[in-house]
Amino acid sequence: MSNEYSSLLIDQRSVNLKDAVSVSTVSSASTNTSKEFRDKGIVITQLENLSNEICYEVFDYLDEHAIYKAFDELNARFQKLITTSSFLLKIYIDNESHLKIEDCCKNLLIPNNRILSFHLHDPVQAESFFQNCTFDSTFTHLKSILLHVIDDYFQAQQLKCLNSLPHLLSLTIVLYGDQCYNEDDMFIDHIYEIIFTLPYLEYSSLSVIKYNDQYLPTFVDKTIQSNSITSLHMDYDCDINSLLSVLSHTPQLHRLYCTRLFQPKEDDDNDFSIKCSNLKYLRIEECSVKFDRFQKFIKDIGSQIKIFWIQGYLPDDDDIEPGQWRILIEKDLSQLEKILLRSSVSTDVSKINSVIDQLNSSFWIDHQWNIRLAIEPDESSYFISSYISTRFDFDQKIQTMSNSASYELLISNVDDLPWSQPMIEQLIPILSQMKFTSIYSCSSQLSVDNFIQLINLLPCLDLLKMDVVSEERCNSLSIEDEEKFLSVSMSNTITRVAQKMNMKLTEFLIKLCPHMTYFQVDSIKDDDDDDDDDDDDDDDIEELVQFIILKRKTHIPHLQSLCLNLRNVNDELITILRNIMDSEKITASDYLIKSSGTFIILQWKLQ
Repeated sequence: MSNEYSSLLIDQRSVNLKDAVSVSTVSSASTNTSKEFRDKGIVITQLENLSNEICYEVFDYLDEHAIYKAFDELNARFQKLITTSSFLLKIYIDNESHLKIEDCCKNLLIPNNRILSFHLHDPVQAESFFQNCTFDSTFTHLKSILLHVIDDYFQAQQLKCLNSLPHLLSLTIVLYGDQCYNEDDMFIDHIYEIIFTLPYLEYSSLSVIKYNDQYLPTFVDKTIQSNSITSLHMDYDCDINSLLSVLSHTPQLHRLYCTRLFQPKEDDDNDFSIKCSNLKYLRIEECSVKFDRFQKFIKDIGSQIKIFWIQGYLPDDDDIEPGQWRILIEKDLSQLEKILLRSSVSTDVSKINSVIDQLNSSFWIDHQWNIRLAIEPDESSYFISSYISTRFDFDQKIQTMSNSASYELLISNVDDLPWSQPMIEQLIPILSQMKFTSIYSCSSQLSVDNFIQLINLLPCLDLLKMDVVSEERCNSLSIEDEEKFLSVSMSNTITRVAQKMNMKLTEFLIKLCPHMTYFQVDSIKDDDDDDDDDDDDDDDIEELVQFIILKRKTHIPHLQSLCLNLRNVNDELITILRNIMDSEKITASDYLIKSSGTFIILQWKLQ
């Protein structure tokens, strides 16, 4: 094969080899080989001059099909590099791959002892693989297998061959179809029973992409011996009895992930012997198990859990309040270090009052966890997290990360809330019982009077985000409301402000928040908005920036950073911003403009 032909093949790859060489060379700069090159003043200008170690790092950026097409029989050195037994292959095939499974079975899989990982992301290719090849003990280095399969063409028994693999550590199976479970086949059960016989497996992931609402009960044969799995990923709808059946076979488990866990249709409390004394990490995306049953589950497995993550607890029978979670944590999660919990409650004034009262207890305050209360028309919720909040993509050099707890309030679609105006007025003093530091007002045409009252009752407020304001109500404030507005604007402690692109809203927030130091404006439109007005957008942004710079002189003198989250960031727009600064007689040494992704950040240097 000629050098020109091999170069052409590489250039056709989606990965740019020149970039790969550059990245690999930099990442290997600390190696002895690279240091020797630098010390001797050697400049590498050809691929052939790279060390073997760096060549292998370059190969990591390419799939095996590209490597063999480009370098097979190129020259003696590269022929040896790609055929040596120490060069282990990572097979990756999807529906866009040039490599077909028939060619793979004939060429790349011989000799088998060079395969490190085998990932088939195309169900058709997976079906073809099992027709042309099989796994056996000759795959001595195979550690990771990923298969996408269609249940109509895949039999669980086909996985039995994996039992002969001496070093298989990771197995991921993605199933497509509606036949994954039926009364006769017990398909999921058979898959788990085979998985649990694999002697060295440490990571197991089973995902089911089905097209109906049928759930997947699982009951694994109790005679199956326990296994060495330490990480289990269950990406399908699963009832708690099925989960317990699986866990009864995984005594070494450290990490458990479950997409959706719910109450079984027949509420029988099966007796499973659960030994999960090593389980440290539990994550459930959505849980609707009755709370008393969930408590028993946690009691059985949870005393040593350090990370507890439930993205949404949505019980069908009753609202679960913070006090109930407090008891569970105190009694059954004594070693807990990190938590992320979202629990839904009714959108009811008395219920929200009860939730706030319980969140104000010393238990939650002493833990210094972040708390968010979301009030929405259909369903409200509270969110508890030990993780640093990342609601906004603030520039890392600008944002000051704080270890102190934040208390966030989200009010969404007030006009759709099932409450009368007197009930909203009743809610506001209830909200003031909690030391909220952030408010997010989303699509909420809260009356100016109510809004001013709320801000006035939250003395710890530091961050405010709004996406809409009632222009009619702003323009028709009474003298009394104007006086209240002025008083609140002078007394509030809001320093960080974010809004959607709207000049009236900008005017309102600048008047309300004269102490702001950070101002973020989001002008990225929704998917259904018209995308034909980029020039108009630039004009709006130019007008907005000019207005903010003008108001910085008179109304918001503490502003240090203006962050624009835009649909179209380009050099022309940055030039426009520089021209605005020049026209305002602001010297280049007094400010900094930079861009990152969809953000442009204008930062004034501290005097």
